[in-house]
Amino acid sequence: GVMPQTREHVAILSLLGMTSAVVALTKADAVDEEWLALVEDDVRQFLQGTPFADAPIIATSARTGQGIDGLRDALRAVLQAGPLRSSDDVFRMPIDRAFTVKGTGTVVTGTVWTGRATAASSLTIHPGGRPVRIRALHAHGRPVDEVESATRAAVALSGVDVDDVERGALLVDGTGWQDTLHLHADVALIAGDVAPIRPREWLRFHLGTSEESCRVVPIGSGAEGELSAGTRRLCRLVFSRHVVARGGDRFVLRRAQPMATIGGGIVIDPAPVSRRARPSAPWEGEPLARVIRFLERNGTRGMTEPELSVRAGVRPAMLKTLITSDAFFRNGNRVYLMWILRREAEAVVNTVDTFHKLHPLELHAPTSVVRVEHDLDDAFLAACVEIAVANGEIEAVPGGYRRVNFTPVINAAVSGARASILESLRASPTEPPTITELRAVLAGVDPVPILRLLERDGLVVQVEADRFYAAGALEGILATLRATMSDGSGKSPAQLREALGMSRKYLIPLLEYCDRRRITERRGDSRVLAS
Repeated sequence: GVMPQTREHVAILSLLGMTSAVVALTKADAVDEEWLALVEDDVRQFLQGTPFADAPIIATSARTGQGIDGLRDALRAVLQAGPLRSSDDVFRMPIDRAFTVKGTGTVVTGTVWTGRATAASSLTIHPGGRPVRIRALHAHGRPVDEVESATRAAVALSGVDVDDVERGALLVDGTGWQDTLHLHADVALIAGDVAPIRPREWLRFHLGTSEESCRVVPIGSGAEGELSAGTRRLCRLVFSRHVVARGGDRFVLRRAQPMATIGGGIVIDPAPVSRRARPSAPWEGEPLARVIRFLERNGTRGMTEPELSVRAGVRPAMLKTLITSDAFFRNGNRVYLMWILRREAEAVVNTVDTFHKLHPLELHAPTSVVRVEHDLDDAFLAACVEIAVANGEIEAVPGGYRRVNFTPVINAAVSGARASILESLRASPTEPPTITELRAVLAGVDPVPILRLLERDGLVVQVEADRFYAAGALEGILATLRATMSDGSGKSPAQLREALGMSRKYLIPLLEYCDRRRITERRGDSRVLAS
């Protein structure tokens, strides 16, 4: 009949999302028909309000064989009516045992949850992310070439010691799995005589074969205080050790003292980007909605397909089909939402516009300025620019981006400052003023953009960080320098200072400029014309 453990088992099956069952009434040979009918009625009443209200109830006896054939038939019918577990998925097997076999090495056993593995598969053990190789496979006591979902498997591994594998570890393929100390979940506490979860109370978290300590922290309005029986909340689960999960996984929560099942839930996000991140909604059954939600959450970072498959709980083959629509954008091995790409492309155009307004004399916004402003990697920024260019809004030029048909704005003030700077530089051809000195002369006007404008027009040349020369004056200085050094002999700075008629303060930066331009070469303390 219905015992305390029966109630707990049914609660666990409900929390794990089971929708079908077969009830076996054992030891039917030990009671009369009337008592058997009473027990069956008691079970049927107990199952009302559960997913198993219509479950077949089979009276059995292991001693006499009564009902055993009927139990087999009922189990077969339920299994055939239920959904098939696809092997077209990433391989995952929670490990329940690890031991050593002489001549074979480390062997792990478990039930394959999803996917399939062959001897050629490259697998990883989590937590820890330790890569391992398969040496041999067994299923139900016999050697096999592959193991697949819903089968028991024994896997002989190389690359790992038995002491490094414990019950609760996960054997997986793919790169999307992440160890974590916290995850987001849709948590439900069973109704009835269950004490509320107190703030910061440690519970036992059961997922697959793992059992870890965790704290359940409600999220959102009214998150403070206790979590009462019969309630359902979005929560953050914080662990004492690393765990590994997949979006959509169902788990059970138990209290250690007294030992009892109090609730469970569904993993919403198995690897939140940060502890401050909050789940926005309970677990959604529609795969497309989940994929979009995770891509929205990651924004311009995007996600790889393996990451999406694990976090959104979507089979890789289905994921490939989903992201072929125009709503998604692929860049290398990462996937993004197209509307995020278009939003960032518009933001890049706005940044270019702002730069033009702040720096009307510059030809373009430097690439570094745009990248820093938006914190985008080169590939994603290139994709944004490609959209903006295709829309006819901006154009890419060497070193940056500019609005289509943009030209520098030269007003009367700029024109006057331009003439003043040129006059100052030409007035002192061998010892021109610094940028700082020009700024003082111009009384508040920044000379740098105007110098850049003059440089683009070929009227000035930057020789050192804080000093420009008039182009004509510099050509004359370089002609004198070449004539002085034309005999091929090395010339000391003192000789060149005398020939050029300038002080050492101006000569040394000029010679360093000539070295960079491969006009001269330094040999010891002298210089010669570059070969």
